Amino acid sequence: MLISKQGFGHYNAGINNQDFCFEENGFKILADGCSEGKFSEIGTRLFMQIFASLPDHAKLEKFEENVETTFQKILDFFSSVWTDPDRYQEAITNNLLFTIVACFELEDRFVVKMLGDGYIVTVNRHRNVSFLKYFFGKCPPYFAYHYCEHLQDERFKNYTFKTFEFLKTDFLKVGIATDGIEPIAKGLLKNSFDVFLQSEQDVVFSAEGIILANMNLFFDDVTILI
Repeated sequence: MLISKQGFGHYNAGINNQDFCFEENGFKILADGCSEGKFSEIGTRLFMQIFASLPDHAKLEKFEENVETTFQKILDFFSSVWTDPDRYQEAITNNLLFTIVACFELEDRFVVKMLGDGYIVTVNRHRNVSFLKYFFGKCPPYFAYHYCEHLQDERFKNYTFKTFEFLKTDFLKVGIATDGIEPIAKGLLKNSFDVFLQSEQDVVFSAEGIILANMNLFFDDVTILI
């Protein structure tokens, strides 16, 4: 299941869907743009296109290296356009502040890599659904902070990806989602969403319909891959 929808609050405010994602062969990845970034939707889409072009982008052991390589390619372009240091830094904060979450399905386990706010969605062997929230408050860390020279708080520059593992002996499914799915995680929808997550069939259209029927509950963009 892959669903990515503009949040109702963003629609009313005239803000584009700042989430972007893709999946292939047991690999899932999403980026959730910072709402305060002027062009976060450009950054998430640019990142994903370049990341997907790397030859080993779906390999767990190369993930952090691939993220860094992708950012470096983007920043090389930025520096060629914005030669003034202040404009260069402004371009980073306008475009490249976004959460990154990836999920790898291996032979015996699922591995999730996360930097920023987001959810891990699990379905265990008893078909119970859980939403594991990773939340930093108003100031989540973003990978781009490694390149923001104006940051006063050095903690942001030292954040690294957190790793979570889920054995297949315990879990049938593991997925990832942006923090925009909070209304689903809190059970606020008129209809249960768990049945779609538990299903072994691709029920994306029905699941998407439930979200659309409750769009007034989703202020932020909502993206889920499972």
